Amino acid sequence: MSKSTMKFAITGETNGMQTMIKAGEHQLTIDEPKNMGGTDTGADPLSSLLGTLAGCENVIAHFVAKEMEFDLGAISFDIKESLTLEG
Repeated sequence: MSKSTMKFAITGETNGMQTMIKAGEHQLTIDEPKNMGGTDTGADPLSSLLGTLAGCENVIAHFVAKEMEFDLGAISFDIKESLTLEG
């Protein structure tokens, strides 16, 4: 493995619709709202995924800006989701 390779791992436990994830020293709860059978103790899986996308885009933009010696400052995200429940 090269010096520039990073490894990532998580562990998780579930309780009904709720998933408690441990990533290093951090904990994350993913759940469904009560009307979907969850306990609403965390963001739903799709919103968590969209939040992860925003986080990745932010990091990549800052890495590129740093390489360009450009002060990017802050980025705002407004990502919308839609899900058809019919299956």
